[in-house]
Amino acid sequence: MKKLLGIIVLGLLWCNILFAQELIKVPVYVHIMEVQKEGFKTLTKESDVKEDFKKANKIWSQANIFFEIKNINFTKPDLRGFNKINKLRDLDFSKATTKDTRSKLEDKKSKEYSEFLIKLVGSKMFKLTSAKSKVGTLNPNGINVFYLPNMFGITGGHSINPTKQVIKIKRYIGFVMIDHTDAKREIVLAHELGHQFSLRHEGENKKDLMMYGGGTYISPRIKKAVHDYYNTIYKPIKYREWTYKK
Repeated sequence: MKKLLGIIVLGLLWCNILFAQELIKVPVYVHIMEVQKEGFKTLTKESDVKEDFKKANKIWSQANIFFEIKNINFTKPDLRGFNKINKLRDLDFSKATTKDTRSKLEDKKSKEYSEFLIKLVGSKMFKLTSAKSKVGTLNPNGINVFYLPNMFGITGGHSINPTKQVIKIKRYIGFVMIDHTDAKREIVLAHELGHQFSLRHEGENKKDLMMYGGGTYISPRIKKAVHDYYNTIYKPIKYREWTYKK
């Protein structure tokens, strides 16, 4: 009997090890903003993107998550209203290191800023009504990441995760925007990808990935939250590769 119990215990431990090693692969489509405008010129190369994701994936390996680049293309942004966004240069998120100060800044201009960025990348995501829609530059079969020459000195990254649309049309249609000039670009990328799993700003400043300050630690609780979100929201999505013009 003791021998049998020992075998059962070892079996359960082995199952736990296998489960712990389970790797989740998340498809990603990268769009590099192609523009030659004074103060807003394309800087990103494909090699930059690959290196950023290599480092971001090293961070997310703590949670057994791997972001798999499916495609990298160059796309032209919609620059209408470009000059107006310069008014937001005074809004400096980098000086906000607590939830309270950050919230005040975000509440002040976040809506206007978000609307401009959505238009900038040519997204029609909020008008998608069916899984057959092929509008804008978003690929609905994965998380979209847009590299901008800069983000007007406001922040290193921005993320929009429209959970309702994901559930409605069964496609990934959230997206992330990354400032090429950010000194901690790969950490910003990893942070913004975390928002695609509905993670909020929390944890210890300069330690935890989802808090401000460039931390890289992913706690067991965050790992569980990401896996739960993936299994509930993303895993049920049925993949269907579509061809998009670059």
